[in-house]
Amino acid sequence: MKPIHQHLREFWWQDRSMVVLLVGLVVVIFIIYPMGGLGHTYAWLLQGCISVILIAGVVAVARTRVTAWLVAGVAVAGLASRWLVFLRPSPERVLTDAVLFALVLGVLAAVVLVQVFRAGPITAGRIVGAVVFYLLLGLMWANVYTIVVLVRSGAFQFPEAPRSANELVAQLIYFSFVTLTTTGYGDVLPLHPLARTLANLEALVGQLYPAILIARLVSLELMRRPPDQ
Repeated sequence: MKPIHQHLREFWWQDRSMVVLLVGLVVVIFIIYPMGGLGHTYAWLLQGCISVILIAGVVAVARTRVTAWLVAGVAVAGLASRWLVFLRPSPERVLTDAVLFALVLGVLAAVVLVQVFRAGPITAGRIVGAVVFYLLLGLMWANVYTIVVLVRSGAFQFPEAPRSANELVAQLIYFSFVTLTTTGYGDVLPLHPLARTLANLEALVGQLYPAILIARLVSLELMRRPPDQ
């Protein structure tokens, strides 16, 4: 009988794992966070469930025991911090949660990117993974913006001042994806130099990533073709 970590790794390396992550991210970004911003606290239960799915994926792809323990430690700490913020919110705990969750998202994004860019045939799972990485980037940057706002309260200008941490994160997720896609509505503005630098960097990555992705997929397809084609 295979151990559970081997089942998790086999599941992760199959295409359906990317679909699970994509669905989870869509639920978190477009349903749970907006509902949290409106004050529906039961959405945190769903967010916790999605976080467990993401953590399981991170742990499953750890190549060495040391890496597994490090990633698991960060992920568990991030999840514990998230629930602690829900039960006993405070500015310090919100800041800790943003830092840990940004770290977890960064690790997961790196793992997904390795799968998307690895050698091999172009599959539906690889394409879904490319979308997953894009969504992870936006969510990770939103958490980084949250850190900046919590450290410098006037770093961003909002149409209406956020009334809670949930509403703040919801507005910054909106700003993050507007910046990543270079839509730029201008209703949320970065004022602090660090916030502006991060926004510029996110916009740059949002432009470069699709171009690099297409170039990589084309090169993979050309490598698979016989020399005479």
